[in-house]
Amino acid sequence: MNKPLEMYQKMERSIDQLQASPETQGFLLNVAKHAAFREAIKHDEVMKPNQWEFDAEQELFGIRNNQGFLSLKPQKKFISDMRQLTHIHYTVWDWHSQNNKSNLESLVNGALQSKTLNQNGGRLFRTYLNGEDRIARSIHSPSYGLIDDLYLIDHTLEALAESGRLVKLAETPGINESVTHLKFIFPDMKSRANELLRKYKPVGGDIGDRSVAVGFMLGNSEVGSAAASVYPLVQVLLCTNGMVGTRSGQAFKKSHRGSKRDLGFQWSHRTREAGSKFAASQVRDRLEALASPGYLSSIIEKWGGLSEAEIVKPTATVMDIGQKFLELSEENATTVSEHFLKGQDPSAFGIIQAVTSFARDESLSPEKRFDLQGKAWDMTFNHDWLKKSYIA
Repeated sequence: MNKPLEMYQKMERSIDQLQASPETQGFLLNVAKHAAFREAIKHDEVMKPNQWEFDAEQELFGIRNNQGFLSLKPQKKFISDMRQLTHIHYTVWDWHSQNNKSNLESLVNGALQSKTLNQNGGRLFRTYLNGEDRIARSIHSPSYGLIDDLYLIDHTLEALAESGRLVKLAETPGINESVTHLKFIFPDMKSRANELLRKYKPVGGDIGDRSVAVGFMLGNSEVGSAAASVYPLVQVLLCTNGMVGTRSGQAFKKSHRGSKRDLGFQWSHRTREAGSKFAASQVRDRLEALASPGYLSSIIEKWGGLSEAEIVKPTATVMDIGQKFLELSEENATTVSEHFLKGQDPSAFGIIQAVTSFARDESLSPEKRFDLQGKAWDMTFNHDWLKKSYIA
C-alpha cells in the first residue's frame, strides 16, 4: 500500500477520535493532507554536490513568494562557510528585486562544483520529485538525521487521541518550507484569573472567559532550520494571547543528527519513522507535566507580580522595549505600543499581553510569532528587561 496514504488514513482515524471541535478537526485534517502529500513527492539521496546545477531563472531551490533558498547555513554568510559546516543553510535574497541572478548562479554553482566540497564526500540532498525533475529543498551532511513531519504529527495525534482530553488549536497552524509549528491547548486544563485580567481589554474584543489554559507547541524543520521540539504553551482564553516556554529545561528538543551514509543511500519509510517516535513520546510526558498541580498557578502568580508594576511614559517605554529587547523594527515596535495602549492595562503584565497580542498577527512568519511568544515567556520569568526607569 502507498505509505503516505496509509499514514494519512491512520491520522484521519486519530483526528476522528480527538475530543475536539469540527473546526479543529478540519484544520488538522488539512495539516495531515499536506504532510502526506509532501511525503509522497520526497526523494532524499546522498550525492556528490557537483551533480547539481543551480538555475536562478527557474527558481529550482524553493518556490515561495518569489524567494528561493539553497539550504546553506548560517544565513547571510556566503559560500566560503559552506565547506566547514555540517548542515549548510544559506538564504538567498530576492533576486527579482535586486537583479542579481547571474551573480547568484555563479556563487552557488561555484560552491557546488568546488573540489573541496566534492573531495569531502557526498551530501544529503533533500528534494521533491516533479516528474523527471527534482526540486532541491536543502543540502546536508550525510549524517543528517531525518525527523519528518508526517511521522511526528501522526504520533502526536495518536497521543492526543489516547489522552481523552479536550483539545483545541491555539492558533492557525504555522507551516512553510522551513518550519512546522502546531500549537495545542487543553481548554479543560485551566485556572481562573479574574483579578489578573480585570483591567485588560483584548484587541478585537473578548472571545473567551477570564481563564488561563495550558498546552504545548510541536515544532520541527525537515530542512534543519530547527530541531524537533515540544514546548509548553500558556494561553489567555479571554483573547487567545499565548506564550511558549523556550527557556532551558522547559522544552524537549531532538536535533537532526544521525549516522553517516554512503553515496547513493536513500531513506526508507521505516528509517524516517524511527527518528520521529522518540520525539513524539515527549508529548505524552508533557501532558503529565502540564497536568501537575501548581503549574498554572505559578505562572499566574508571576503575572500577578508584574501587574503591580505600573509603567510610566507608556509609548516611549514600550518602543524602547520593542526595539532593544524584542529586536523589532520601529514599525513593529510601534504596533506593539498600540496594542499596549488599546489593552488598557498600564502594567508590565500589560506589556507582555501587548507582545503576545501582536504575535497573533498571521501576516508574521511562524518563526517570528514563535520568537515573540518565547520572549514573552522570558519576560514573565526574567525581569532584566524591566528597568527601574520604566515603572512608577
